[in-house]
Parts: sequence; C-alpha cells; structure tokens
Amino acid sequence: MLKSTEEKRRIKKAEVANSIIEAAIPMIHDRSFTQISIQEFCEKIGITTGMFYRSFKTKNDILAVVYSRESKQALAELLERVKDLPLAEQLNELGMTLCSCSLMFGPNGLLMCLHTEKGGFDCEDFRNDLEQAIQRIVENSVKNGELLPRGKTAKAISDDIAILLKGILFEWYSWGDSFDFETRSKDLFERFVPTIIGSN
Repeated sequence: MLKSTEEKRRIKKAEVANSIIEAAIPMIHDRSFTQISIQEFCEKIGITTGMFYRSFKTKNDILAVVYSRESKQALAELLERVKDLPLAEQLNELGMTLCSCSLMFGPNGLLMCLHTEKGGFDCEDFRNDLEQAIQRIVENSVKNGELLPRGKTAKAISDDIAILLKGILFEWYSWGDSFDFETRSKDLFERFVPTIIGSN
C-alpha cells in the first residue's frame, strides 16, 4: 500500500528530528551544547534554522529528549544488573544511575532540560518511569525473601527517592561544577535509603 503524502511528510520530519538529536548528543556530552545559540548549532551541523524550528521549539526540547532516552535506557540496564542485590543496594544503584545521567548535562544543561515553561522535560513521564523501576526493584526484593515494613509501598519509596534526587540536583545547581556530585550523591543515597525503606 502506498504511503500518503501526509504520512511521508511525518516520516521525513521524524527522520530530521532524530538526525538533529544525534548531532546534538556529542555536544551535550562535552557540555558545549548549552553554550551556543540555535543558529550556531544549526551552522555546525549543516541545517537551516527553519529545519530546526520545524522539529523543535527550543534547545531545551532536545536536552529533554536526550535525557529521557538516556535515563530510560539506563534504568532498563540497571534493573537487569541489580535484580539479585538487597533492596537498599538496588535503590542506591538506581540513585547513582540517575545521577550519572544528570551529570553529563552539567548543572546549567540540566536546568535547561527541566525548564518546562520553555519546552523540555516531561516530569510526569519521568516520575512514572521511576515509579515503575522502583516497583520492579521491590518485586525483585520480595522474590529474594525481603519484606517491606508494614505500610511501606513502592509508591511511597518512589516519592521519597524523587525528593532526594531533587535535593541533590538543587544542591548541585547551587554549587555548580565545584560540587563533587558523584561523591555527594553516593553519600546521601547511602545515608537516606535505609530511612526511606524503613530499615533503621
């Protein structure tokens, strides 16, 4: 069956958007992406600004797509890797995985990504991903013979982990790159996860 003109246009638009995202990823990783204008970015990758704006409203949209993709992939890989660990260790690993995803953006890039008023990250989608990942982690732990304290649910754990993540990210943004992000994140997760799951 022949594709309609509208369907072909939609496919072409998706291909252009994807090629823009792929071209942006190395610049996001080396943190140069937040330092250049849309026009400079377009010149660097050989497209017109019109092509850019047909796919994205702002650079924030690109950051958000990349963060969402990378965090989803990282969570999927994590869940397979940690399934036999104790609950607290699985949650520590989850926290460090999400912090590592954030680290590649730098504090300014992450702020742009999360700036939802100018396009960007779907926080609700991320919360759903986080909640599903923690549900799987809790299920793994129960299969491994661990029990949650009475009244403690995967949803409650997810809410508390989200608050802890926000606090770490806010502290990072406040201090900038002088903040030892990985060490501080590890320390805070190891300190607060036992309280979150009610094991101390």
